[in-house]
Amino acid sequence: MKLLEKAIYAVVLFLVVYTLLSITLRVFAWTSIYTSHLIGGVVATVAGVLFFMYLLIKKQ
Repeated sequence: MKLLEKAIYAVVLFLVVYTLLSITLRVFAWTSIYTSHLIGGVVATVAGVLFFMYLLIKKQ
């Protein structure tokens, strides 16, 4: 798996986590708009970076 492919997978995971978490927090009115985007962005960034690092370290 090439580096670009790993980066694309990490970006896709970021977008999915960010979208689902932000929408879920707003639909159920658990947080404000700003807070839902903040929580979604932080969690998605951490998940995307950790997944990218996992793909880099994983042996073939």
